[in-house]
Amino acid sequence: MPAVKPVLYLDHQAEWLGGGQESLLGLLRELDRGRFTPLYAGPHGGLIRAVAECGVVVSEVELPSLHGLGAARVPAVVGRLWRRLRRARVALVHANGSRCMFYGGLAGRLARVPVIWHLRIAEAEPIWDRVLASLATRVVVISRAVGERLPARVQEKVKVIPNGIDVERFERAEGSPLRRELAVGAGMLVGMVARLTPEKDHETLLQAVPRILAQRPDTRFALIGEDPAPGRPRRRRLEQLTRELGISEQVAFLGHRAEIPEVMAGLDLLVHCAWQEGFGRVILEAMAAGRAVVATAVGGIPELVLEGRTGMLVPAGDPAALAAVVLTLLAEPERRLALGQAGQERARDSFGLEAHAAAVQDLYDEVLESRMAAGIGGV
Repeated sequence: MPAVKPVLYLDHQAEWLGGGQESLLGLLRELDRGRFTPLYAGPHGGLIRAVAECGVVVSEVELPSLHGLGAARVPAVVGRLWRRLRRARVALVHANGSRCMFYGGLAGRLARVPVIWHLRIAEAEPIWDRVLASLATRVVVISRAVGERLPARVQEKVKVIPNGIDVERFERAEGSPLRRELAVGAGMLVGMVARLTPEKDHETLLQAVPRILAQRPDTRFALIGEDPAPGRPRRRRLEQLTRELGISEQVAFLGHRAEIPEVMAGLDLLVHCAWQEGFGRVILEAMAAGRAVVATAVGGIPELVLEGRTGMLVPAGDPAALAAVVLTLLAEPERRLALGQAGQERARDSFGLEAHAAAVQDLYDEVLESRMAAGIGGV
């Protein structure tokens, strides 16, 4: 086996949609090229272009849905990946999600190449979880909560490696452009950074807004993130809700923003009221920016937010509880600042991108050395 080992990364997404893709790009940027050579396969779109900009050799491969007509294409896609593994003498496959784990797992099994399944979602799919875990050599989960979705019999394969971020980029970001854009002035700016999808539960924040404005009318609210569905039906429903609640002048829908460090720097407080969350990357980003966080106590969030120390936790789906905590922090700037500073220290100490990449690469070494010791050859 060569000293520098080729690793093939897979993602079925065409576009750069969320934290899973952002985390993959961070790993590729930080990867030690003296130990591993990154290759990438995925569909045409913005994500593969972003990967190529990281200096990675890419190849376009559609990884179609496993439902309906897409299922008929499985043999052809697996065959193409198998040939890619053989030509590049790939030592290991890293599947960034479940659908690509299916394709990569089958191709890896045929080529006798180990496959790592990077699992980022806490919601279990019992049948698929058993199938994919059987194909995976190891499973990386981003939190203990995500790992708990898997059956007990495969827990020996599971390794918890939290997401990592470039903390320094958030520490040095400037937030005044966002505040000028929204004409916040001396008032407070509360933000929620999340795609406009049902599990993020923007409704709870919007229903809390009138309670907050009743005591702090100088507060403004920014929703950063877009509805990924064609025609943006959910965004339209949320905008209608703001009109029904009489808060449309105080709530700004800003859509997708690439400059997330600058967004976080412009906020006084981040709210994250999802009812399902495997990790909560935006929470970590707010912490890195030194911003206090109010988040729901679900999924992997309590593993990030230490209640009362780096942020505050509230029950999911409870606008009254959310409003009460937000009002408390808006009224206590010293406490808000202390939470933000403690969160920033935690992000720097425990969730840096360098440490994340080192943990992933150490797992690569462990898998490859174990197979060599067992006399299992690859392509």
